[in-house]
Amino acid sequence: AEAVDQTRPLPLLPPKTTTVGAAAVFAAVWTQYLQNFVAWKSGDAALLERELTRAGAELQGSMLRTCGTDATAPEGTSDKVAMRIACDEDRKLLRGKVDILAGDAGCARFDAALADVFLMVEEEEASSVAAAAAAAEAEAASDRADATGPAEAGRRVMERAARRVQARRVQAR
Repeated sequence: AEAVDQTRPLPLLPPKTTTVGAAAVFAAVWTQYLQNFVAWKSGDAALLERELTRAGAELQGSMLRTCGTDATAPEGTSDKVAMRIACDEDRKLLRGKVDILAGDAGCARFDAALADVFLMVEEEEASSVAAAAAAAEAEAASDRADATGPAEAGRRVMERAARRVQARRVQAR
């Protein structure tokens, strides 16, 4: 085998000639490829925006259910305050990613989803309070009713227990 002298440059290959037709074919193929790529990535961006918005809404809902809808109130345990701060930071991060992906329109959808979650949790709280008030009123009415004996007292105890269980189920939702 002959040794190759690596100090000498390799001889230049003769230039390949391109025809105008080959360039036009390349331009057409490239344009089609670019359109397909943009359509594909646009679909990915829309899907990612929806996922980020869903994650933000779930995060917001979890925080509101734990801390209450009056999330700006200064009172609360240190755990709840820390949860609110962490949720705010995570929400800002998610919103920033949505802004990069979808701009102002995506941010508007993100904000609307969070507002919807807030209203939903607020309604859950209101129905929970109403259910607890109704259970307390029913219990008070039961106590005021005339008892006819130990069987009646036992029935009232069972009714109160059932109402408490029902109120807890409503609160858990």
